[in-house]
Amino acid sequence: MTDDECHSPCGPLDGPIAFRLEQLLESISIQYRLSPREKQVLRGAAMGDCTKGIAQNLKCSPKTVEEYWRRIYVRFRLFSRQQIVARLLW
Repeated sequence: MTDDECHSPCGPLDGPIAFRLEQLLESISIQYRLSPREKQVLRGAAMGDCTKGIAQNLKCSPKTVEEYWRRIYVRFRLFSRQQIVARLLW
């Protein structure tokens, strides 16, 4: 995957969609007791970013993002990013 393929093609969200996403992230963060960084990883995933893109946005290594994912999987008791993003959006 190239850097161009790594980021969401839709660009930044704004308006009602961005507001609703933030509401969902806040609710899920409380429910699953996510750290602020775990919440940022979820936000990146919901926006369509890959691990490398999330790492670039958070100014950390992709290995660090993978560790956040591992913690998120444990908290959600799910096994894939798609399942987690689906839970976030549905």
